[in-house]
Amino acid sequence: KLALFFVLAFGCKPVTETKYPVTDAGFGPVLETLTMNWGEAPGVIPLATPRLPAIAAEVEKIRGVGIACFQELWTQESKDAVVQALGPDMYHYYIDTRGENQRDGVDICYPEDVKKIAACARKKCTGLPAEEQTICAYEECSGELGKEYIFGSRECVYCVVAGVGKSIEEILANCVQQPGAPKIAGMSRAFGGQNGVMLFSRWPLQNPEALRLRASFSNRVALFATVEIAGFEPIEVACSHISTSTDLPPNHPDFSNWDEEMKAQVGEISKKLKERAGKRPSLFLVDINAGPSLDEGRIKEVAPKVWKYAQKLGFYSPAAYADKPFCTICADNTLRPDGATNNYLIDHVFVRDPPGGTKLQPVLVHRIFDEEVVYEGYSRQWKSHLSDHYGVVVKFKLINE
Repeated sequence: KLALFFVLAFGCKPVTETKYPVTDAGFGPVLETLTMNWGEAPGVIPLATPRLPAIAAEVEKIRGVGIACFQELWTQESKDAVVQALGPDMYHYYIDTRGENQRDGVDICYPEDVKKIAACARKKCTGLPAEEQTICAYEECSGELGKEYIFGSRECVYCVVAGVGKSIEEILANCVQQPGAPKIAGMSRAFGGQNGVMLFSRWPLQNPEALRLRASFSNRVALFATVEIAGFEPIEVACSHISTSTDLPPNHPDFSNWDEEMKAQVGEISKKLKERAGKRPSLFLVDINAGPSLDEGRIKEVAPKVWKYAQKLGFYSPAAYADKPFCTICADNTLRPDGATNNYLIDHVFVRDPPGGTKLQPVLVHRIFDEEVVYEGYSRQWKSHLSDHYGVVVKFKLINE
Protein backbone atom coordinates (compact mmCIF):
# COMPACT_ATOMS: atom_id res chain seq x y z
CA LYS A 1 0.00 0.00 0.00
CA LEU A 2 1.42 3.37 -1.00
CA ALA A 3 2.09 5.91 1.68
CA LEU A 4 0.19 9.18 1.56
CA PHE A 5 1.85 11.69 -0.76
CA PHE A 6 2.83 14.99 0.69
CA VAL A 7 3.43 18.49 -0.54
CA LEU A 8 7.07 19.51 -0.37
CA ALA A 9 7.98 22.83 1.25
CA PHE A 10 11.23 24.63 0.55
CA GLY A 11 13.79 23.98 3.26
CA CYS A 12 11.74 21.26 4.95
CA LYS A 13 12.94 17.68 5.12
CA PRO A 14 10.67 15.16 3.38
CA VAL A 15 9.00 12.34 5.26
CA THR A 16 11.61 9.65 4.68
CA GLU A 17 9.15 6.73 4.78
CA THR A 18 7.32 8.05 1.72
CA LYS A 19 8.02 5.81 -1.28
CA TYR A 20 7.34 6.52 -4.93
CA PRO A 21 6.06 3.74 -7.19
CA VAL A 22 8.15 2.56 -10.11
CA THR A 23 5.14 1.33 -12.10
CA ASP A 24 2.43 3.66 -13.40
CA ALA A 25 -0.60 3.65 -11.14
CA GLY A 26 -2.67 6.13 -13.16
CA PHE A 27 -2.14 9.58 -11.73
CA GLY A 28 -3.67 11.50 -14.60
CA PRO A 29 -1.92 14.47 -16.21
CA VAL A 30 1.71 14.71 -15.12
CA LEU A 31 4.91 16.54 -15.98
CA GLU A 32 7.43 13.93 -17.16
CA THR A 33 11.10 14.72 -16.57
CA LEU A 34 14.22 12.78 -17.55
CA THR A 35 17.93 12.88 -16.82
CA MET A 36 20.34 10.71 -18.82
CA ASN A 37 24.10 10.49 -19.13
CA TRP A 38 24.72 8.99 -22.60
CA GLY A 39 28.40 8.16 -22.15
CA GLU A 40 29.23 9.62 -25.55
CA ALA A 41 32.80 10.21 -24.42
CA PRO A 42 35.21 8.82 -27.04
CA GLY A 43 38.33 7.49 -25.39
CA VAL A 44 36.64 7.27 -21.99
CA ILE A 45 33.57 5.04 -22.48
CA PRO A 46 33.90 2.15 -24.97
CA LEU A 47 32.25 2.12 -28.38
CA ALA A 48 31.16 5.75 -28.34
CA THR A 49 31.03 6.21 -32.10
CA PRO A 50 29.34 2.86 -32.92
CA ARG A 51 26.75 3.43 -30.18
CA LEU A 52 25.62 6.82 -31.47
CA PRO A 53 23.13 5.59 -34.13
CA ALA A 54 21.59 3.22 -31.57
CA ILE A 55 21.30 6.06 -29.06
CA ALA A 56 19.57 8.25 -31.64
CA ALA A 57 17.10 5.45 -32.42
CA GLU A 58 16.20 5.12 -28.73
CA VAL A 59 15.96 8.89 -28.25
CA GLU A 60 13.31 9.01 -30.99
CA LYS A 61 11.08 6.90 -28.75
CA ILE A 62 10.90 9.56 -26.03
CA ARG A 63 9.73 12.44 -28.19
CA GLY A 64 7.24 14.40 -26.15
CA VAL A 65 8.94 14.04 -22.78
CA GLY A 66 8.31 17.22 -20.83
CA ILE A 67 11.80 18.28 -19.72
CA ALA A 68 15.07 16.40 -20.24
CA CYS A 69 18.70 16.95 -19.32
CA PHE A 70 21.33 15.01 -21.24
CA GLN A 71 24.98 14.72 -20.23
CA GLU A 72 28.15 13.43 -21.87
CA LEU A 73 27.29 14.40 -25.40
CA TRP A 74 30.84 15.61 -25.73
CA THR A 75 31.09 15.77 -29.51
CA GLN A 76 29.18 17.94 -31.95
CA GLU A 77 28.16 14.78 -33.83
CA SER A 78 26.42 13.40 -30.73
CA LYS A 79 24.67 16.71 -30.04
CA ASP A 80 23.42 16.94 -33.61
CA ALA A 81 22.22 13.31 -33.53
CA VAL A 82 19.99 13.73 -30.46
CA VAL A 83 18.60 17.07 -31.66
CA GLN A 84 17.57 15.43 -34.92
CA ALA A 85 16.18 12.38 -33.12
CA LEU A 86 13.97 14.47 -30.82
CA GLY A 87 12.66 16.45 -33.76
CA PRO A 88 11.58 20.06 -34.27
CA ASP A 89 8.85 19.98 -31.62
CA MET A 90 11.41 19.77 -28.80
CA TYR A 91 13.17 22.98 -27.82
CA HIS A 92 16.84 22.65 -26.93
CA TYR A 93 19.66 24.69 -25.43
CA TYR A 94 23.40 24.20 -25.13
CA ILE A 95 26.51 26.35 -25.41
CA ASP A 96 29.75 25.95 -27.31
CA THR A 97 32.79 26.09 -25.00
CA ARG A 98 35.41 24.84 -27.45
CA GLY A 99 38.80 26.43 -26.82
CA GLU A 100 37.89 27.85 -23.43
CA ASN A 101 40.47 27.42 -20.62
CA GLN A 102 43.15 26.32 -23.07
CA ARG A 103 46.59 27.19 -21.66
CA ASP A 104 48.70 27.55 -24.76
CA GLY A 105 52.26 26.36 -24.31
CA VAL A 106 51.70 25.30 -20.69
CA ASP A 107 50.25 21.78 -20.78
CA ILE A 108 52.90 20.19 -22.97
CA CYS A 109 55.48 17.40 -22.79
CA TYR A 110 59.12 17.03 -23.73
CA PRO A 111 60.39 13.79 -25.29
CA GLU A 112 61.88 12.43 -22.08
CA ASP A 113 58.60 13.02 -20.19
CA VAL A 114 56.63 10.59 -22.35
CA LYS A 115 59.30 8.03 -23.24
CA LYS A 116 57.99 5.27 -20.96
CA ILE A 117 54.32 6.21 -21.37
CA ALA A 118 54.60 6.12 -25.16
CA ALA A 119 56.48 2.82 -25.16
CA CYS A 120 53.83 1.19 -22.99
CA ALA A 121 50.90 2.58 -24.99
CA ARG A 122 52.40 1.59 -28.33
CA LYS A 123 53.09 -1.93 -27.11
CA LYS A 124 49.71 -2.52 -25.49
CA CYS A 125 47.27 -0.51 -27.61
CA THR A 126 48.48 -0.12 -31.18
CA GLY A 127 46.02 -1.59 -33.67
CA LEU A 128 42.85 -0.67 -31.78
CA PRO A 129 40.43 1.89 -33.25
CA ALA A 130 41.78 5.38 -32.55
CA GLU A 131 39.19 6.38 -29.93
CA GLU A 132 39.63 3.08 -28.06
CA GLN A 133 43.39 3.53 -27.69
CA THR A 134 43.20 5.96 -24.78
CA ILE A 135 40.87 3.63 -22.87
CA CYS A 136 43.47 0.91 -23.33
CA ALA A 137 46.40 3.16 -22.48
CA TYR A 138 44.86 4.48 -19.25
CA GLU A 139 44.13 0.91 -18.15
CA GLU A 140 47.43 -0.67 -19.20
CA CYS A 141 49.83 2.23 -18.57
CA SER A 142 48.42 3.85 -15.44
CA GLY A 143 51.64 3.08 -13.57
CA GLU A 144 53.73 5.03 -16.06
CA LEU A 145 51.27 7.94 -16.00
CA GLY A 146 51.25 7.95 -12.20
CA LYS A 147 55.03 8.00 -11.97
CA GLU A 148 55.26 10.89 -14.43
CA TYR A 149 52.66 12.82 -12.43
CA ILE A 150 54.48 12.27 -9.13
CA PHE A 151 58.11 12.44 -10.23
CA GLY A 152 58.01 14.25 -13.56
CA SER A 153 55.86 16.81 -15.34
CA ARG A 154 52.27 17.23 -14.20
CA GLU A 155 51.61 19.52 -17.15
CA CYS A 156 52.63 16.69 -19.48
CA VAL A 157 50.14 14.35 -17.80
CA TYR A 158 47.43 17.01 -18.11
CA CYS A 159 48.07 17.18 -21.86
CA VAL A 160 47.97 13.40 -22.27
CA VAL A 161 44.73 13.18 -20.29
CA ALA A 162 43.19 15.98 -22.38
CA GLY A 163 43.83 13.87 -25.48
CA VAL A 164 41.08 11.35 -24.72
CA GLY A 165 39.54 10.00 -27.90
CA LYS A 166 42.60 10.64 -30.03
CA SER A 167 45.04 7.96 -31.16
CA ILE A 168 48.32 7.53 -29.31
CA GLU A 169 50.23 9.11 -32.18
CA GLU A 170 47.83 12.07 -32.34
CA ILE A 171 48.29 12.71 -28.62
CA LEU A 172 52.06 12.60 -28.93
CA ALA A 173 51.95 14.92 -31.94
CA ASN A 174 49.80 17.43 -30.03
CA CYS A 175 51.62 17.20 -26.71
CA VAL A 176 55.35 16.69 -27.32
CA GLN A 177 57.50 19.75 -27.89
CA GLN A 178 60.37 18.62 -30.08
CA PRO A 179 63.74 20.38 -29.69
CA GLY A 180 64.17 23.17 -32.21
CA ALA A 181 60.59 22.91 -33.47
CA PRO A 182 58.07 25.79 -33.40
CA LYS A 183 56.33 26.24 -30.06
CA ILE A 184 53.24 24.02 -29.73
CA ALA A 185 50.01 24.88 -27.89
CA GLY A 186 49.54 21.51 -26.19
CA MET A 187 46.13 20.48 -24.85
CA SER A 188 44.47 21.63 -21.63
CA ARG A 189 40.84 20.49 -21.89
CA ALA A 190 39.31 17.18 -22.90
CA PHE A 191 37.40 17.12 -26.21
CA GLY A 192 38.90 20.43 -27.26
CA GLY A 193 37.03 22.22 -24.49
CA GLN A 194 33.55 21.07 -25.45
CA ASN A 195 31.06 20.37 -22.66
CA GLY A 196 28.54 17.56 -22.87
CA VAL A 197 25.37 19.13 -21.39
CA MET A 198 22.08 19.76 -23.25
CA LEU A 199 18.65 20.85 -22.02
CA PHE A 200 15.41 19.88 -23.83
CA SER A 201 11.77 20.83 -23.30
CA ARG A 202 8.36 20.46 -24.97
CA TRP A 203 7.79 24.12 -24.12
CA PRO A 204 9.93 27.13 -25.05
CA LEU A 205 13.06 27.56 -22.95
CA GLN A 206 12.66 31.14 -21.84
CA ASN A 207 15.51 33.33 -20.59
CA PRO A 208 18.17 30.66 -21.19
CA GLU A 209 21.39 31.19 -19.31
CA ALA A 210 24.64 29.25 -18.93
CA LEU A 211 26.89 29.19 -15.89
CA ARG A 212 30.49 28.14 -16.50
CA LEU A 213 31.63 26.05 -13.55
CA ARG A 214 35.09 25.97 -12.04
CA ALA A 215 36.28 22.50 -13.03
CA SER A 216 39.35 20.35 -13.55
CA PHE A 217 40.43 18.68 -16.82
CA SER A 218 37.22 19.38 -18.76
CA ASN A 219 34.86 22.32 -19.23
CA ARG A 220 31.65 21.96 -17.25
CA VAL A 221 28.55 24.13 -17.35
CA ALA A 222 25.08 24.45 -15.87
CA LEU A 223 22.21 25.41 -18.14
CA PHE A 224 19.18 27.34 -16.85
CA ALA A 225 15.83 28.19 -18.38
CA THR A 226 12.28 29.09 -17.43
CA VAL A 227 9.53 26.75 -18.62
CA GLU A 228 5.94 27.96 -18.64
CA ILE A 229 3.21 25.33 -18.69
CA ALA A 230 -0.31 26.53 -19.50
CA GLY A 231 -2.39 27.08 -16.40
CA PHE A 232 0.54 27.15 -13.98
CA GLU A 233 3.16 29.65 -12.97
CA PRO A 234 6.58 29.20 -14.62
CA ILE A 235 9.01 26.54 -13.43
CA GLU A 236 12.74 27.18 -13.19
CA VAL A 237 15.01 24.43 -14.52
CA ALA A 238 18.73 23.70 -14.19
CA CYS A 239 20.67 21.00 -16.06
CA SER A 240 24.26 19.99 -15.37
CA HIS A 241 26.97 17.38 -14.92
CA ILE A 242 29.10 17.69 -11.79
CA SER A 243 32.80 16.75 -11.70
CA THR A 244 33.73 13.24 -10.62
CA SER A 245 36.68 12.11 -8.53
CA THR A 246 39.50 10.41 -10.44
CA ASP A 247 42.86 8.88 -9.56
CA LEU A 248 44.43 12.28 -10.25
CA PRO A 249 43.62 15.14 -7.86
CA PRO A 250 41.91 18.26 -9.25
CA ASN A 251 44.11 20.56 -11.29
CA HIS A 252 41.92 23.62 -10.80
CA PRO A 253 43.84 26.02 -8.53
CA ASP A 254 40.83 26.70 -6.30
CA PHE A 255 40.49 23.13 -5.07
CA SER A 256 42.70 20.70 -3.16
CA ASN A 257 40.34 17.70 -3.38
CA TRP A 258 37.35 16.51 -5.38
CA ASP A 259 34.78 17.05 -2.63
CA GLU A 260 35.69 20.75 -2.62
CA GLU A 261 35.29 21.07 -6.37
CA MET A 262 32.02 19.15 -6.52
CA LYS A 263 30.46 21.01 -3.59
CA ALA A 264 31.48 24.35 -5.08
CA GLN A 265 29.76 23.48 -8.35
CA VAL A 266 26.57 22.37 -6.60
CA GLY A 267 26.61 25.51 -4.47
CA GLU A 268 27.05 27.82 -7.47
CA ILE A 269 24.19 26.12 -9.30
CA SER A 270 21.95 26.26 -6.24
CA LYS A 271 22.60 29.99 -5.81
CA LYS A 272 21.86 30.80 -9.44
CA LEU A 273 18.75 28.60 -9.51
CA LYS A 274 17.41 30.20 -6.34
CA GLU A 275 18.01 33.70 -7.73
CA ARG A 276 16.18 32.84 -10.93
CA ALA A 277 13.32 30.93 -9.29
CA GLY A 278 12.43 33.40 -6.56
CA LYS A 279 9.19 32.02 -5.15
CA ARG A 280 8.62 29.65 -8.06
CA PRO A 281 9.29 25.89 -7.94
CA SER A 282 12.53 24.60 -9.44
CA LEU A 283 13.99 21.42 -10.88
CA PHE A 284 17.66 20.44 -11.01
CA LEU A 285 18.34 17.57 -13.44
CA VAL A 286 21.89 16.32 -13.06
CA ASP A 287 24.50 13.62 -12.99
CA ILE A 288 25.81 14.76 -9.62
CA ASN A 289 28.27 11.88 -9.14
CA ALA A 290 26.98 11.53 -5.59
CA GLY A 291 24.26 9.48 -3.96
CA PRO A 292 22.99 7.66 -0.86
CA SER A 293 23.27 4.12 0.42
CA LEU A 294 20.08 2.22 -0.45
CA ASP A 295 18.59 -1.26 -0.37
CA GLU A 296 20.48 -2.36 2.75
CA GLY A 297 23.79 -1.33 1.24
CA ARG A 298 23.38 -3.08 -2.11
CA ILE A 299 23.46 0.39 -3.62
CA LYS A 300 26.56 2.06 -2.25
CA GLU A 301 26.95 5.55 -0.88
CA VAL A 302 29.20 7.73 -3.04
CA ALA A 303 30.61 11.22 -2.38
CA PRO A 304 28.59 11.49 0.87
CA LYS A 305 29.77 15.03 1.64
CA VAL A 306 28.48 16.22 -1.71
CA TRP A 307 25.21 14.33 -1.30
CA LYS A 308 24.58 15.77 2.16
CA TYR A 309 25.42 19.25 0.94
CA ALA A 310 22.84 18.99 -1.86
CA GLN A 311 20.23 17.98 0.72
CA LYS A 312 21.26 20.86 2.97
CA LEU A 313 20.59 23.22 0.08
CA GLY A 314 17.01 21.93 -0.08
CA PHE A 315 17.30 19.60 -3.08
CA TYR A 316 15.17 16.47 -2.84
CA SER A 317 15.55 13.44 -5.13
CA PRO A 318 12.45 11.23 -5.54
CA ALA A 319 14.69 8.52 -7.06
CA ALA A 320 16.28 8.07 -3.65
CA TYR A 321 12.81 7.15 -2.31
CA ALA A 322 11.61 4.70 -4.96
CA ASP A 323 9.57 1.86 -3.49
CA LYS A 324 11.92 -0.49 -5.36
CA PRO A 325 15.42 0.99 -5.06
CA PHE A 326 17.51 1.08 -8.23
CA CYS A 327 21.00 2.10 -9.32
CA THR A 328 22.02 4.12 -12.36
CA ILE A 329 25.69 3.09 -12.35
CA CYS A 330 25.35 -0.65 -12.02
CA ALA A 331 27.61 -3.68 -11.91
CA ASP A 332 25.51 -5.46 -14.56
CA ASN A 333 26.15 -2.74 -17.17
CA THR A 334 28.16 -4.16 -20.07
CA LEU A 335 30.05 -0.88 -20.58
CA ARG A 336 31.42 -0.82 -17.04
CA PRO A 337 35.08 -1.84 -16.58
CA ASP A 338 35.76 -5.53 -16.09
CA GLY A 339 35.52 -6.43 -12.43
CA ALA A 340 33.16 -3.58 -11.49
CA THR A 341 31.01 -4.79 -8.59
CA ASN A 342 29.48 -1.71 -6.98
CA ASN A 343 26.10 -0.12 -7.69
CA TYR A 344 25.41 3.61 -7.30
CA LEU A 345 22.52 6.05 -7.75
CA ILE A 346 24.14 9.26 -9.00
CA ASP A 347 21.63 10.53 -11.61
CA HIS A 348 18.86 12.65 -10.13
CA VAL A 349 15.91 14.88 -10.85
CA PHE A 350 15.98 17.15 -7.83
CA VAL A 351 12.98 19.26 -6.87
CA ARG A 352 12.92 22.33 -4.64
CA ASP A 353 9.58 24.02 -3.95
CA PRO A 354 9.09 27.35 -2.17
CA PRO A 355 6.08 27.94 0.10
CA GLY A 356 2.89 28.84 -1.76
CA GLY A 357 2.21 28.81 -5.48
CA THR A 358 2.63 25.85 -7.81
CA LYS A 359 3.94 22.65 -6.25
CA LEU A 360 5.75 19.82 -8.00
CA GLN A 361 4.50 16.68 -6.26
CA PRO A 362 6.40 13.54 -7.33
CA VAL A 363 4.11 10.61 -8.09
CA LEU A 364 6.21 8.18 -10.11
CA VAL A 365 9.90 7.38 -10.56
CA HIS A 366 11.57 4.71 -12.65
CA ARG A 367 14.70 3.76 -14.55
CA ILE A 368 14.99 3.97 -18.33
CA PHE A 369 17.43 2.98 -21.08
CA ASP A 370 18.61 -0.06 -19.13
CA GLU A 371 18.25 -2.71 -21.84
CA GLU A 372 21.01 -4.04 -24.09
CA VAL A 373 20.80 -3.25 -27.80
CA VAL A 374 22.49 -4.60 -30.92
CA TYR A 375 24.42 -2.29 -33.27
CA GLU A 376 27.33 -2.32 -35.71
CA GLY A 377 30.72 -0.63 -35.73
CA TYR A 378 34.40 -1.28 -36.32
CA SER A 379 33.42 -3.92 -38.91
CA ARG A 380 31.54 -6.10 -36.48
CA GLN A 381 28.27 -6.39 -34.57
CA TRP A 382 28.05 -5.49 -30.89
CA LYS A 383 25.55 -6.03 -28.10
CA SER A 384 25.77 -3.76 -25.10
CA HIS A 385 23.90 -1.18 -23.10
CA LEU A 386 23.39 2.25 -24.65
CA SER A 387 25.55 3.94 -22.01
CA ASP A 388 27.47 3.14 -18.86
CA HIS A 389 24.62 4.95 -17.07
CA TYR A 390 20.91 4.21 -16.92
CA GLY A 391 18.45 7.10 -17.02
CA VAL A 392 15.93 8.34 -14.45
CA VAL A 393 12.36 9.44 -15.16
CA VAL A 394 10.39 11.35 -12.52
CA LYS A 395 6.78 12.32 -13.08
CA PHE A 396 5.22 15.18 -11.14
CA LYS A 397 1.69 16.33 -10.54
CA LEU A 398 1.37 20.08 -10.78
CA ILE A 399 -0.60 21.49 -7.89
CA ASN A 400 -1.60 25.13 -8.26
CA GLU A 401 -2.28 26.61 -4.83
